[in-house]
Amino acid sequence: MPIFHGGATEARHVGPHQSTPIPALSTAHWLDICDTIPQKIPAGSKQQDRNKNVKATMSETPDITTTYRLLDAAPVDHLLAALSHPVWSVRTKAISKLARSNDPRVIPAIIAALDDREGRVREIAIMALGYLRAKDAIPSLLQLFPQVAYTYITARALGDIGGDRAMTCLLDALRDPQPLMRLSAATALGFTGDKRLIDPLTLALSDERSEVREAVAFALEKLTNDQAVELTDDDSSESDPELDVVPPF
Repeated sequence: MPIFHGGATEARHVGPHQSTPIPALSTAHWLDICDTIPQKIPAGSKQQDRNKNVKATMSETPDITTTYRLLDAAPVDHLLAALSHPVWSVRTKAISKLARSNDPRVIPAIIAALDDREGRVREIAIMALGYLRAKDAIPSLLQLFPQVAYTYITARALGDIGGDRAMTCLLDALRDPQPLMRLSAATALGFTGDKRLIDPLTLALSDERSEVREAVAFALEKLTNDQAVELTDDDSSESDPELDVVPPF
C-alpha cells in the first residue's frame, strides 16, 4: 500500500488499535478534531459555581456523555483529576483540554500520561506534548520512539518540539536500520520548515526502500515550497509489514 498519494498523506492508526482513516493534519488541527477549545466562564457565574461539584459528579455519573459535557467547562484541577478516570476516552478528552492550558502542572501531568495503560491515551499524550513544544518531555518521547505503535507520532512530536536534541535524534533516525524509523523521521523533518535539513534529507533520497524515499521526497517538497522531487522506482527489497501503514495525522 503506498503511503503518500499526490504529495499528501492519508492516515490510519499505527498499532494494535485500528481506527478510521483521517487526513494528514498538523498536531493542533488533530487535537481540534478530538476536542474543542473551551470557552472562558465569567467569574461568579452560575456555571462557575456548578464547577465546584464537577469533580464529584464526573466520578459518580454512569452517563459518559454527561461526563464529556462536564469536561467542556471543567477547570484545570478537575481536568487533572480526570486523567485518573477509569474510562480511557475521558482521559484522552482531558488531555486535549489540558493542552490548551498554560498551567505549569499540565506538562508534567501529560508526561506522566505516557505511562497510561491504554495505548490510545498515550497517543494523545504524545501529540499534546508536541503541540505544547514540551522540551521536558524529550527523554520520555525518545524511549517511545523505537516502539512501532508510537514511532510515527513520536517523530512528529519531536519535530514539533524542535531544539538541538530532538533534531539530532530525528537526523540520526534517517540512518536507523528500521525502515519505519527512517520514514517517520523524514516526514517529521519535512514539517519543521527548517531549510537547513534539505541537505541531509537529499542524501536520504538514496534509501533502499521506496516507501522511505517517498517520505523523503514529501519532506523535501515541503521544505522547498512544493518543488517536485524525482524518485527512482528501483526497490529490490522485500515487503515490510510495518510499512503497510499510513501516518495517523
